[in-house]
Amino acid sequence: MEGEIGEIKPGYRADLVLIDLDAACYRPLNSAVRQLVYGESGTAVDTVIVDGKVVVRNRELVARSARALKAAAEEAKLRLQPDIDAVAARNTTFVDDLLSAYRKAERYPLDFDRYSMR
Repeated sequence: MEGEIGEIKPGYRADLVLIDLDAACYRPLNSAVRQLVYGESGTAVDTVIVDGKVVVRNRELVARSARALKAAAEEAKLRLQPDIDAVAARNTTFVDDLLSAYRKAERYPLDFDRYSMR
């Protein structure tokens, strides 16, 4: 997709999310990346642009109604539920072992911050 994506300029496809950094989860603003990953709930999303078209403006859907979007999401969930159930059933065979390994790793002291983004 060279020449179509990767830059914000005329003729390029654009997917952008504009965030209101005055929202509570960004105060005080220490690390926008960390606060976006660990604190953002969607409430600070002001504008969303998909393929160059504004789909959310001033926190309101403009591309389609919220009701239609919710109905489509519910339909998709019903259609995908058998797959979701199958994955959940498959995961039960190893979740306990995975959580046990995680708890052991958490107890092991490290000389660095394992959650640092730097």
